[in-house]
Amino acid sequence: MGRPHQDLDAWKEAMRKEFSHFLSVAKGSLSELETQLIISADLGYLPVDHAIFAQLERVAPLLGGLHRKVSR
Repeated sequence: MGRPHQDLDAWKEAMRKEFSHFLSVAKGSLSELETQLIISADLGYLPVDHAIFAQLERVAPLLGGLHRKVSR
């Protein structure tokens, strides 16, 4: 392989690692949001059956799956 191909491979690997880190931070942020929403519901500011909880249940596995795929 020539030098340009090696540079491209190195760049792609760096971008993959950066995106994996971004997704890891996003997962943490989603967990933090979930905690805040649960507290809000416990304090009566948000109904327990609010649609946001269903959205969290839908997004969390998608984000986790994407993170696992990118982290390979």
